[in-house]
Amino acid sequence: MTLRLLVLERDYDLPTSIVWDAFVDPVLVSGWLGGAHIDAVLDGRYDLDWLGSPGCAPSRGIIVHLAEQQRLTVETELHGRLDIAFTAVEGGSRGTSTHVRLAVKLEIDAPFEAQVRRVWVSSLDQLGALLHGHPVEWGAAMRRHRPGSSERFTRP
Repeated sequence: MTLRLLVLERDYDLPTSIVWDAFVDPVLVSGWLGGAHIDAVLDGRYDLDWLGSPGCAPSRGIIVHLAEQQRLTVETELHGRLDIAFTAVEGGSRGTSTHVRLAVKLEIDAPFEAQVRRVWVSSLDQLGALLHGHPVEWGAAMRRHRPGSSERFTRP
């Protein structure tokens, strides 16, 4: 296995406070990423059950950096280090948009890098849907999922 760094960036047409909440509020995280138990304080737990990735082991993590509405870093037991930076950008329908930079640092074999990237791309798409009022309906998504399918887990 090799240590790899995957970087994904997205702009969301909402203020940073709203996008930030979607990463630290367990109810909101459950609407785009999977079942969540989050204690949003430094050294707090950040545990995820990857509902959109059947067979993927749960992610158990600790928040190692927390700067409200600026940066969140989670060190996980199995899924590497997640470093999320939030930058307010002028413009957008409410006057401010948010640029999100997600850096995932993990040890992984080369053939699996593309798969991990696809999962995160899909997850960030799901975040966009959640931010516009469309959380993933996990029960329906799981019924539609076929192993090996590239289908995203979004609302019907």
